[in-house]
Amino acid sequence: MMKIFSIGDMVNISFLDWSFSIHSVFKEVINLETQYGIVSFVLKSIGGGPNNIVVDSLYENFDSFVFKKEIKFDLSNVPMYDSTFHFCNADKIYLMNNIYKLEYILINESNSKSAAFLLDEKRLENFKTPLEINLARRIQIGFQKLLNFDISAVKTLKGLGYGLTPQGDDLIDGFIAALFFYETCFNISTYRLRKEIYMLALTNNKLSNTFLYYTSRGLFYERFKNVLLSLVSGENIEHTVKSMLAFGETSGADILTGFLKGIKILLEGGSALCQ
Repeated sequence: MMKIFSIGDMVNISFLDWSFSIHSVFKEVINLETQYGIVSFVLKSIGGGPNNIVVDSLYENFDSFVFKKEIKFDLSNVPMYDSTFHFCNADKIYLMNNIYKLEYILINESNSKSAAFLLDEKRLENFKTPLEINLARRIQIGFQKLLNFDISAVKTLKGLGYGLTPQGDDLIDGFIAALFFYETCFNISTYRLRKEIYMLALTNNKLSNTFLYYTSRGLFYERFKNVLLSLVSGENIEHTVKSMLAFGETSGADILTGFLKGIKILLEGGSALCQ
């Protein structure tokens, strides 16, 4: 019997009663397409998420990319992962000091091909081919426009770059997270802006759309939520950031870069930027 450690708070388990297919398979993750959207079976090393089911083993339960429906789930006493993030009454100077720590780790520990070159242009030296250099330049221009709150930039950023979730999508995801974090810390509504950016960012990439959807609603995967909590508390920042950097090839670093650039400009510019 499959052992389940936690179920995301957005998982509708009735999907098991309906037809579904396997979207993608990785060493530690199997993504299913269901009528309720993407549901992911993950190992504990990946952690919880709004649509994650954390299990003890993947490949005993899947055979040649076909889910064994005869597998029974024991849902009794399975804890629910809470993807929400609540915080208020932030000290801006304290937060900024912790954000500088995040920036230092990002610049020094991120994958060489990540979007951390947006934090330190010296990292552009890692991009050698004309294709890589052109891509980095397009990301630079597009993301700078988004930082100026020209949300038409989302149309040029989305789908830009490599990977299952392209760098452009991950940067947008991080930027939306910054808006929610700012709202939560300073009680300034960013709902309209988050919704507008999310709608503009939609593509035919179902995984990117899933991540963007949850982030736009203030629902976070465990690794990212732990980073946000560490920024607020000032504890375990290095540990949580390094864990996030291990997410995907560059996705963790790209999401954090989008978040970092976004929250810094919000903290410096204030609520007028969200109007």
